Amino acid sequence: MYVKQIKNGNKLHRSGLLVALLLGLAITNLAWAASAKKDNVVRDLDYGVVLYNYFQEQYFEAAVHLMASKELGRIPHHLDDSDLLLGGVLLSYGLHQEAESVFSRLIDEGAPPDIRDKTWFSIGKIRYQKGLQADAIRAFEQIGDSLEKDMFTESQLLLANLLMGRGEFKQASGILKKLPGHSTDATFAKYNLGISLFRSGREIEGSEFLAEVGRIKSFDPEVMALRDKANLALGYALLGQEESSRARAFFQLVRLKGPFSNKALLGFGWSHAMQKDFESALTSWMELRSRKLTDSSVYEAQLAVGYALEQLQAYPQSMQSYLEAIDLFKKEMSRLDGAMKEVRNGKLMNYLVSQALGDEKGVINEKGLLKEVPEFRFITGIVSGHQFHEAIKNLRDLQLLRNNLKHWGGAIPTYKDMLRLRRQTYEERLPELMPEKDDFRLAAFQDERALYEEEYRRIVYEHDIRAVATAKEAALLTRLDGIKGRLQKVGRRMNTNQYGDYENKYHLYRGLLEWEISTSFNQRAWNMRKGLNQLDKEIKKTETQQQTIMLAKKRAPKGFEGYDRQITRMDNRVKSLQKRIDTVYSEQQQRVQDIIIAELSWLKERLSEYMDQAQFSLARLQDIASGQN
Repeated sequence: MYVKQIKNGNKLHRSGLLVALLLGLAITNLAWAASAKKDNVVRDLDYGVVLYNYFQEQYFEAAVHLMASKELGRIPHHLDDSDLLLGGVLLSYGLHQEAESVFSRLIDEGAPPDIRDKTWFSIGKIRYQKGLQADAIRAFEQIGDSLEKDMFTESQLLLANLLMGRGEFKQASGILKKLPGHSTDATFAKYNLGISLFRSGREIEGSEFLAEVGRIKSFDPEVMALRDKANLALGYALLGQEESSRARAFFQLVRLKGPFSNKALLGFGWSHAMQKDFESALTSWMELRSRKLTDSSVYEAQLAVGYALEQLQAYPQSMQSYLEAIDLFKKEMSRLDGAMKEVRNGKLMNYLVSQALGDEKGVINEKGLLKEVPEFRFITGIVSGHQFHEAIKNLRDLQLLRNNLKHWGGAIPTYKDMLRLRRQTYEERLPELMPEKDDFRLAAFQDERALYEEEYRRIVYEHDIRAVATAKEAALLTRLDGIKGRLQKVGRRMNTNQYGDYENKYHLYRGLLEWEISTSFNQRAWNMRKGLNQLDKEIKKTETQQQTIMLAKKRAPKGFEGYDRQITRMDNRVKSLQKRIDTVYSEQQQRVQDIIIAELSWLKERLSEYMDQAQFSLARLQDIASGQN
């Protein structure tokens, strides 16, 4: 019984679980470590945003921003590192093919040796997780000398696991013996090797590895739990060989407050019972019976206490114990029916998913769930399992995608409103920018420009100095004209000498003014020409602007239509993805429910068997009591 239990049920899939939960995140850490080792400087702002999202554990946002930044060419200084980061994030979401495609492209593009070795390491881990043993081994063999020590150690651990999977225990043992003894992952690998050797019938070799793990001194919770489980496995193996004293020594090494203390107490009691020491066995089982109903060991203790009392010939107490056990089993079976109902109506699933949504890694707060959902205690044994964890993680990822699609879908009406408003504003403003009368205005300006050109030519041809005079000069010329008129009127009343003096002064002043204008006539004419040229430029600019507005008016509807099609296409795509995800989510939810229902059904069957045994033992004791009477 006990050897069968250790061969079939006690293997702790630590390495596989580590890969499933941490593989993608470990690879993304490789990318950052590689970047930090070079210069510890983020040279592209967008890559800094990606790293910020990543270290905030917002992996989906990090992946989206990273892919968008790469497509827009905004991270030219971190291309290799960004590919490693992207591949790791994709892998953390279970997108193995996409992740391996990213890593393979890195190799094909001739990445530097350190990036190349890390990439082969990552590819090997992907293939390991997918169960491609031979391909994974070949990938690990491609690793050169640039791999860091910690990653090399991890590659050897994975290689040892691959060899164990192929039954090559001797080669796996040789690899593990060369690894640091205090490595947590190496400890798990040695435990797996010990269990694998047991399952293959090589129990002596398996015991050596388990005993080594059971003697490890550590305060690491994971290592302490593994140490307890190794001692527990050895204890049950020795019970199966009827070596109860040796088995008891291993059970005593298991912590009383650890996760395997219940099974250890049960086995410890049986080690005494096998030696007919039922009083000591009863002490152990009474302690176990008083504990919370969290695993099958506590239920078995309900029967074991009655059995021990029966062997001590305390028949009334034994009968009472069996009656209490039967009553407990009935209540628990009723609670199990209620738990299965809660699972089928989705209540438990909603709590599990809501818990997982609070953490990007999908970690479930068991204590919190036990308070909110008491039925959760029935499935605590499977929650930490790889299959269940991956199923919940998939549900969490699907729910995150549903939330994102819901957000994107909700934004599409806003985009439509924005586009409608822009189109409406454009159509309303366009007439204001270019009314029909502006065409006539421009034509009038062009006609006036032709008159200006004609006048300019006349001025130059006739050397019209008055036309090029300044305002002040024109005023002086007008004043001189007035003076000439007055001289002509009063000249008849003046004597000849006086009139001659005034006329000479008039001609002197007029001559000086006209001479001044004449000497700068060419310059003034050139300034007029420049003014006409500037006017030509402004008219040409106005013509160009009108043509641009006309062209924009013709093209605008096409631009709006393009955005209409794009928004419609996005809307259809989001709705299509929502339907697909809803379907996959329902399937995955059903898969998780099936896992839970299977566990609950199995526990109910066990309880039914326990109740049958209790009723049979009670009936036997009642027969004994009747015979005595």
